Amino acid sequence: MQLPEKLILLQSYLQEHPETIDLYMPQGGIDLWDRLWTPDIRADFQGVGKTTTGSILSYWFPGKASKFWVWLDSEGVPMSVFARTDEAFLSLLHFDTGLIYEILMSHYFFRTDPIGRPDPLKKFSEAFVKKRMKEVNEISPDFPAFREWLVNDLDIKPAENPSALIVDAINTSPDLLTSILQRPAH
Repeated sequence: MQLPEKLILLQSYLQEHPETIDLYMPQGGIDLWDRLWTPDIRADFQGVGKTTTGSILSYWFPGKASKFWVWLDSEGVPMSVFARTDEAFLSLLHFDTGLIYEILMSHYFFRTDPIGRPDPLKKFSEAFVKKRMKEVNEISPDFPAFREWLVNDLDIKPAENPSALIVDAINTSPDLLTSILQRPAH
């Protein structure tokens, strides 16, 4: 599948500025873990990007008319939908991929064992997100220019509430792991 125009532009930007964000998007996509998944499961995915830890950001096609962004972690957890649209995915990049991971992990632990775990909708408050943006700007001097590029060139503003966007995508999409585990064995 050919990537949408905004993702091709993102791919080009990241090739010119590889240290900006923890996301590698080679032309031709990312190979999924052949050793772990059968060909019929891999056919439902299109690996688009990869983090430095080896986690894959991918399209997932659970049905003919459906497409979601999923995080396929190199350590096994989290493996989850995190965005329903390309625009939602791009709006999350204003915070780097690390925040996506943190919210997904927080949601996973809150869902599996909520006692003593903060609700990710409360944990990732506006103040937390502003603090995170400041930290990312300090870590990567190229990051402010990247965020400007997202706004000015792609017309993508930062997600107003990244946690709510991700949790909504999780709650309104098919469950990735259940879908994979319920596939008939071959």
